[in-house]
Amino acid sequence: MPRVALFTETFLPKIDGIVTRLKYSVEYLVRLGNEVLVVAPDGG
Repeated sequence: MPRVALFTETFLPKIDGIVTRLKYSVEYLVRLGNEVLVVAPDGG
């Protein structure tokens, strides 16, 4: 199983265009069978 790590300055629970796009990207990668890790600061 491929593993993917994504690093971002903002993520959930914050909601904006970047977070929305990243969320869809994570969901897509998981559907393809990847193990996904998102690294973000506390609190989004």
